[in-house]
Amino acid sequence: MNSKNLEIILKKAAVDEEFARRLILERSKLMAEHELELDEVERSMLDTLPEEQLRQMIRLTPVTRHERSLLKAAVITSGLGILIATGIVLGTGTITTLGNRPNGIHDTISVTKSKMSDLKTAFICINADMPGVFSVTEQFSEEGIKEYNDRFFAPASQANFLMKPEFPGVDKLFSHLDPESAKEMITKRWKGPYMDGQPEDFMLGAEGKRILIAFNNNQLYLHHPGPDGIYDDIAIVAASSSYQGDDLLMRLWKTRMRSEDVPEAVNEGR
Repeated sequence: MNSKNLEIILKKAAVDEEFARRLILERSKLMAEHELELDEVERSMLDTLPEEQLRQMIRLTPVTRHERSLLKAAVITSGLGILIATGIVLGTGTITTLGNRPNGIHDTISVTKSKMSDLKTAFICINADMPGVFSVTEQFSEEGIKEYNDRFFAPASQANFLMKPEFPGVDKLFSHLDPESAKEMITKRWKGPYMDGQPEDFMLGAEGKRILIAFNNNQLYLHHPGPDGIYDDIAIVAASSSYQGDDLLMRLWKTRMRSEDVPEAVNEGR
């Protein structure tokens, strides 16, 4: 079994008694529910592991306070599946960090990567709790991305949706929903705060530059300018095979056109 996937599974079980109970009883069936593929050897190992040994592994799995709050908030049927599939809790994911760098700046890069990884975990959780709110391609025009960064996920406590669900102007975040659905999303689905600390800290990299939400080719990203402090064009940075700058880019998820939510028969005019 992929050790990172296993560690995330054990971390979830360590903070969620019901999930731990199901893991002990269902084993690979529970993994299949979360769309985690196992080969025959991995499936056999998980299914035949003695119960007491599995319980001990759960008890001894370390979980940080930040991981605990995020994993407890995750929706088991969808949020955890996303977390397992991307390895977010362990800080993995696609990060572009190419190009030559002078000596002495690697520590600040590592700190910024860690902050971006924490933010990615938070965004994965809030996206799982509020499905469809942050995934519609039409939202992410140049003006839409600016609003996301300036009005909804700013480095300020009074304007950051990860920390509070209601503040002036937040209704524009739900402009693609009818008023009743938007109200339900805010009052029933928001389960934050999704980050520890304050946005004035966690929305900034190690050198004080903002971690921004960026969009390119139907993909949503977190984007930091790197040590030089200059945000390179997102399309260039996203072309990781040829990019030679120092920007840091972490992929969140792929968006979809609003028409993709419409049943096929309707799209075809039938």
